Amino acid sequence: MSKLLNFLNDMPPRQILILSGGVAVAMFAVIFFALTFLTDSKKAEEEITVNNSVSEMTNVVTAVSDISPRTMIKENMVKLKEVPIDMIPEGAVTNVSEILNTSAKVAIFAGDILTDHKIYKNMDQAGFVGSIPPNCRAVSIDVNSVTGVDGFAKPGDYVDLLLVEKNNKTVITNVLLQNILLLSINQNMSDSKGDGENSNTTAIDNPSIATLALKPDEAMQLISATKLGEIYLMLRPFKPTDMYVDEFEYIATASSAVQNSVETPPPQAASSIQNFNPAVNSNVPFPVTNLPVNSNTAANVKNNVSTSRIEIIQGDKVSQNAK
Repeated sequence: MSKLLNFLNDMPPRQILILSGGVAVAMFAVIFFALTFLTDSKKAEEEITVNNSVSEMTNVVTAVSDISPRTMIKENMVKLKEVPIDMIPEGAVTNVSEILNTSAKVAIFAGDILTDHKIYKNMDQAGFVGSIPPNCRAVSIDVNSVTGVDGFAKPGDYVDLLLVEKNNKTVITNVLLQNILLLSINQNMSDSKGDGENSNTTAIDNPSIATLALKPDEAMQLISATKLGEIYLMLRPFKPTDMYVDEFEYIATASSAVQNSVETPPPQAASSIQNFNPAVNSNVPFPVTNLPVNSNTAANVKNNVSTSRIEIIQGDKVSQNAK
């Protein structure tokens, strides 16, 4: 270092200026080339990033116009749009066929990307109203352990409805409706999809309200029938032999029940009385005369034995009773 300083001190001022200028130019050149290299590297990185982002594009489903809640989505309401992959929200729908004929859960505005959180892909996600068939309405009726099949009718099962009407001494039972979907009972819904595949065989305690899925005309028919009589549920099997049976009516009357319960005497009793001839009966203990065999025979016999005694045999004992 001391030799360099001595060398510079021995140099004339003009040479020192020339040397200083050369060093400055060299430093400038070094700095220039270094900055150029750094700039080129940065541009190259940006180009690579841009190229990567352009290559990572994907299609998503967007709304063509505003879609109101609970609106069924049709093909003309949505379209595919290509967007960078890093701009796609979570759960974005990428195929139009996935959402056709589904319903909007919330309001969707034009240009919005459709996601699983904005639509009902499965109607079970809509809660109780999602379990109602599109052509039906939910109607509730009162039931009890007897009319409600002792609680064994579960949501998702199918039932038939009977109407029992009482009028004075007559009871009339009609098949009101058949193959009706049971939506809930005691406000309990089924976790199944309403296809009857309910593996739980435990009865529901104290069934009191059954909610059924009925067409509008069937709903009016049922509501009117509840004012006429009592509604009974008949639980259908998993695979019934006949989906529907012919409508029929059963009528029961109190008079017919009483008449059937009265025992009529057998016809042999009357004939045995008419054919009774005491003259040929050696066991008769009192004298009798020949009596005409006619309808008055029983009365004539009674008059003749009014002052006599009759032997009554009870096992091995004989007693005399006065008549």
